[in-house]
Amino acid sequence: MFGKSSFSNLLRACAWCDRIDVGGHWLEPVAAIRQLRTYEWSDPPAFTHGVCESCLAGLLQKRELARSAGAALPEPAAPDRVAVRDVRGHATVAR
Repeated sequence: MFGKSSFSNLLRACAWCDRIDVGGHWLEPVAAIRQLRTYEWSDPPAFTHGVCESCLAGLLQKRELARSAGAALPEPAAPDRVAVRDVRGHATVAR
């Protein structure tokens, strides 16, 4: 379906805080757009989602606190946005 090269062009965004991974550094969206100069690209960027280190640390800390309190572990809250693909296959984000 997708070749390996298709995935190398994806930008990774944190599903919790919306920061974007640029060369191993998680930047706020405006800073990432400025650094990557995506406004100069012929097509809008395609995104995939992950979790940045600080959000992951917070999620793991909440889980450990719940475990130590003996509480049942709730499912992680889903982000409040949904990725939608247009007819050209480009992802947009709807809140």
